[in-house]
Amino acid sequence: MKHHWLREAVAYGGTPILFYGTLYGTLGLLFLAGSRFLDPNMAPVGAILLATGLVFPTIFVIVAYFQRGLSPRGLG
Repeated sequence: MKHHWLREAVAYGGTPILFYGTLYGTLGLLFLAGSRFLDPNMAPVGAILLATGLVFPTIFVIVAYFQRGLSPRGLG
């Protein structure tokens, strides 16, 4: 039985990506919450951390997609 390309990619190398994406996302949310109560200057740092936490898994999915050769352009 052939596995889906994304499940296979996550099984082989997705654990660190998901861990660091969650870590950066959580830190970003904590910084954004802290900016409301402690210091408003923490908000840009929180936004950058949150964006980084969202970019990691997105790039992982894009790279896994092209690595499996399933793109319409056939780059794989």
